Amino acid sequence: MISASKKINHTQVQIADVCNIGNGYAFKSPQFKNKGIPLLRISNIVNERVTFDKGTIFLDKSCLTTHKDFVVNKGDVLIALSGATTGKYGMYELDTPCLLNQRIGIIRSGKSKDLDSKFFYFYLRELKSEILRKAQGAAQPNISTKEIGQFEIPLPSLAEQQKIARVLDAADSLRQKDQQLIEKYNSLSQSLFLEMFGDPVSNPMGWDVKLLKNLSIKISSGNTPKGGSKVYVDEGISFYRSQNVWRNKIVLNDIAYIDKKTHEEMKKTSLKNRDILMTKTGRL
Repeated sequence: MISASKKINHTQVQIADVCNIGNGYAFKSPQFKNKGIPLLRISNIVNERVTFDKGTIFLDKSCLTTHKDFVVNKGDVLIALSGATTGKYGMYELDTPCLLNQRIGIIRSGKSKDLDSKFFYFYLRELKSEILRKAQGAAQPNISTKEIGQFEIPLPSLAEQQKIARVLDAADSLRQKDQQLIEKYNSLSQSLFLEMFGDPVSNPMGWDVKLLKNLSIKISSGNTPKGGSKVYVDEGISFYRSQNVWRNKIVLNDIAYIDKKTHEEMKKTSLKNRDILMTKTGRL
């Protein structure tokens, strides 16, 4: 349900003071359809945007009425509340509504006329590391919408917010274009590889096949520091987590840090130049 309103302080405010915050709903599989209203899940949040692909699940249109508290509208910000993707967020930019699945929080900035929605969306990048630090539990991080509502954000004049948002929006558009170029490059590289070497699974060219363990110096798993996220520091040695390892790239915008003592205790999992990282669970 939506949080209650509070008096606004025009210098530094809690998110709950200026935004409505709610949770998703645990829709059951018998409700799933092949068409209708899309169900927004964590996997639909990609590169800080919401997108629906071929694997999208749908619900009956009647759910817009029967579950109106879980309807997502254009301009809403969604944030993952648990698991390896905790803190992952994106803005819903489609004109048609969808419904929100469990384990995702919805933050709606329309509660206060003093807050620009795009300014808030971009400021979440600054808060992301704090949200991850706040998440409880090392193996299964999670955070509540109540805790998110307690984070503070600056609230300059509306004109200043809009000016900042315009600049960041232009920069974000360039970033999105760069991402599209990278994806095209990766697709081209894969095509060239298949043309030169053939499918590595079916092996039509008859290449010699060897076990990876016989070609590698080391194959091992990562580790979690004692104390989990509580031992993270603001500066120090980079600590890679599953949310930093994406398909064909490393994302460092929410990298965690550990001190030298913690690093020494985990030295067996230290990374070296040209090591290959692969997630074992969750998103591939």
